[in-house]
Formats: sequence, C-alpha cells, structure tokens
Amino acid sequence: MKTKKVYLPRGVIQLVARKLGITRQNVYQRLKRNDEFTIDLLENVLRDYIKEQNERNQRAKLKLEFIKEQLKRFNGLS
Repeated sequence: MKTKKVYLPRGVIQLVARKLGITRQNVYQRLKRNDEFTIDLLENVLRDYIKEQNERNQRAKLKLEFIKEQLKRFNGLS
C-alpha cells in the first residue's frame, strides 16, 4: 500500500534553511534523519505560516464585506 505524500506549503523549507543558515537540501537531509531541533523549528515556522495565512484570509473577508456594503449604499442612491 502506497503512503500518500504530504507536501509542505511553498517557501517553508526555505524559511527553515535561512533560520539555520544552511541549504534547503541540508534541511531535507536533517528531516530525513529525524533531527529534533530541525523538526521543532519546522513546526514553529509552520504554525506561524498558518497563523499569518488565517489573518490574511480574515482581512480579505473583511475587505470584501466592506466593498459589498459600499456597493449596497451606492446602488441605493441611483
């Protein structure tokens, strides 16, 4: 039975590599060896990434609602 591959969001490995001061390839090698420090750092970076993405989505929803409200007001004037 094949295991389904799980892909990380784009740029997360690059962020971990920058924080560690190593190449992306070295990050993958460390993850393959189950290096705890690298895994913990990846976990923190992913948590921050997901939090930022949720905040961006929330701001986008608020902007969309604001635009819809403005359209309702202007459509009522004409």
